[in-house]
Amino acid sequence: MMWLYKVAYVGWMFKGSQIQPSSQHTVEGELHRVMGGRCRLSSRTDAGVSAKGNILLSEDKLQVGKINNKLSGVKIWAESEVSEFPEVKHRHYRYFIVNKISKKELIPLLKFNGTHDFKDLTRSRKDTVRTVSVKLGKNYIDFFSKGFLWNQIRRMVGTLSGRTAPPEPLVLLDIVFKEEPTWKYYPKWLAGFEKQQKDFLAKSLVLGTFIIR
Repeated sequence: MMWLYKVAYVGWMFKGSQIQPSSQHTVEGELHRVMGGRCRLSSRTDAGVSAKGNILLSEDKLQVGKINNKLSGVKIWAESEVSEFPEVKHRHYRYFIVNKISKKELIPLLKFNGTHDFKDLTRSRKDTVRTVSVKLGKNYIDFFSKGFLWNQIRRMVGTLSGRTAPPEPLVLLDIVFKEEPTWKYYPKWLAGFEKQQKDFLAKSLVLGTFIIR
């Protein structure tokens, strides 16, 4: 048996999600600091990229409230006990548009719908074929795939401007499983993350930062 935990974190506070050999401040590093290293994240996110629904794996049942009170920039907000890690249906990322750009100007991104070789949009050199679904919202772009390559989404968005899009407006919203576990939720811990994210995006809009054109 193992325990799965939904984890939210504010990406611009960290140098990526995975723990590093160096002393760089990462999400896993923060979790290990509090928990003593008995955990790992199921999905890697780049430096600056936030998450609302990354999955933390642990062999131990955690005292969520006690751990959350010690964590900085990271919060656990749901838990489930499973016999094995369930098969992933898709990962859902959202890239927020924080400058004035029309939905019509985003239409070129729909060319990425379907199965393509993304070798030109990543540093990865092996297994670069991915099946992707792109959906356009009023002020965001949603990306769905079973798995994404390093920098793939930011470079897809960057095709609109000719340069890799900044990481801060990108959020891993959820990891959806083919057979969803039964989750116990702790919504109050999620609320703080969502407020930080909204405040940051609002400030970016006012300052005109993270322009993707």
